[in-house]
Amino acid sequence: MADNTKLLLLGGAAAAFWWFYMRKPDAPATSAAAADTTTKSAAKSAAAKLPSVADIQAAVILAAKAPAEGLGVDEWGFLVNQALAPFGKAAPDPMPLFTAMFNAVNQATGQGQRFDRAMLVTAPAYWAVMGPALKAQTGLAGYGMYGWVQ
Repeated sequence: MADNTKLLLLGGAAAAFWWFYMRKPDAPATSAAAADTTTKSAAKSAAAKLPSVADIQAAVILAAKAPAEGLGVDEWGFLVNQALAPFGKAAPDPMPLFTAMFNAVNQATGQGQRFDRAMLVTAPAYWAVMGPALKAQTGLAGYGMYGWVQ
């Protein structure tokens, strides 16, 4: 029973992390609706050309050739930026994202582990944090290969 409680707390912490740090509210309405229509149609056509999160994940994982232990977040970030560069996008800094995730897990489990850029992170662990951030901050579509819930 204790294992289920920890799992529920961890899931709750992850959901709280997403709610407070990853969710982006809609932009406020402006009075210049006519000028905004042109901008929106241009943005929609540019967004239609963007790859999905799963496409970026696949490209990064294939390029990484990562060992089972994983890679550092900066190595993953370099590869993500290489995959996003043709689309004029860049990955967010992983430090605040992973630090917030570690803080939420520590609060839920009572552990005192701290995040360090030198830590090795497996692909599923990296994308569990970075996937929703990429979707929220770059406008990519889809849920990714690991299927986190939005």
